[in-house]
Amino acid sequence: MEYVLILTGDDEFLYQEICRGSVVRYCTLDGVTVGPPAESQVSNPNPAPPTWALPDPEPSEPQTGKRRLTKQEFIDRFLPAEMLGLLGAAKQSPAVEAWLFRFNNLTPDPDGTSVDLDDPRTIAGLQALEAGGLIGEGRANAILS
Repeated sequence: MEYVLILTGDDEFLYQEICRGSVVRYCTLDGVTVGPPAESQVSNPNPAPPTWALPDPEPSEPQTGKRRLTKQEFIDRFLPAEMLGLLGAAKQSPAVEAWLFRFNNLTPDPDGTSVDLDDPRTIAGLQALEAGGLIGEGRANAILS
């Protein structure tokens, strides 16, 4: 955290508490949070940090997409019409039936509950479904992202 000592229009000194370039709060000299003043001027742009100063927050990890889904989360990425089409196609195509069999029976977790979106077999299977017209154009990438 950084602190700037300001003088308000009411002749009161306040600290501006600044985190990553933005004012996050205004505090009295004894650390009580107050609202922003109507007017102010900088009294000291680099004062010694107050005794009650907060440490800088730890940087947060960037959020990344979840790359392993439960089977239900994976199925939910398909449109309802796509799922019906896949189930119908499985009755007529051994290749589609084999893909669904693998999906239902083989997963990376020992308890068989997840689908790895980075697994080359998952990617190839979705691309084959798209190439075969069982899911719409661009849907393989949409399901994987």
